[in-house]
Amino acid sequence: MATRVVLLGASNLTRCFPIVQCIAKQRLQSPVEIVVAMGHGRSYGQETKFFRKKFCGIIRSDLWSHLEQSKRMPTYALITDVGNDILYGVSVQTITQWVAEAIDRLQNWGAQVVLTDLPLGSIRRLGKVRFQLFRTCLFPACRLSQETVMDRAETLSRSLQQMAKDRNMTIIKAKMQWYGLDPIHIRRSCAVAAWVEILSQWPGRTETLDCQTSANYLTFYTHAVHQIVSSLGWPLQRADQPFRCLSDGSMCGQF
Repeated sequence: MATRVVLLGASNLTRCFPIVQCIAKQRLQSPVEIVVAMGHGRSYGQETKFFRKKFCGIIRSDLWSHLEQSKRMPTYALITDVGNDILYGVSVQTITQWVAEAIDRLQNWGAQVVLTDLPLGSIRRLGKVRFQLFRTCLFPACRLSQETVMDRAETLSRSLQQMAKDRNMTIIKAKMQWYGLDPIHIRRSCAVAAWVEILSQWPGRTETLDCQTSANYLTFYTHAVHQIVSSLGWPLQRADQPFRCLSDGSMCGQF
């Protein structure tokens, strides 16, 4: 029987997509249908910008209409990179509502959902200088103090943990050793181990990863057409989804 994988996230998912898709295909026995909503700095509920590109909020993307129109099949979902919206000034209550909406939609389709927690340990060890540098480089419009960001991150983490408990789903706590000077992005040297652990609740097992996944990723990402993405103010051409068939027969669609 065919299997579907739904991946929702921002920069961690985008940076590590070749590893994540390879683990998913190994555990679930490829080929699979992989449906992705990701992008650097992507929000779960509002439009965001990354350099010259604009992304719609994940819960407003065409991914959901694609799922509505697709046949039902066993589905496994990942929700990650939830903390970005704190630095965009969104309230914890609103972020929680956006994530809850995504989870409820997925669970209504019978998906087994894995949620990742915020990397609180990594964030806590940030000094003031490194926090200012991190905030300026990645979220230049943010004016929140370090204390406010930390307080909201801890509150959001508690909300996510309660949500996971109420919905009988798995939440994976981030380990400090996964992070280095960058407090929110998993180090490349730890990426395989981290994502293997994050996706360990899905059936199957993970063997040695194929190094050629990077080639699949480049093919996938350079041909990707994001929904509501613009460059210099002009909308880019859009394509029907799923738009790419990988060498093993798996289908990938990005929204």
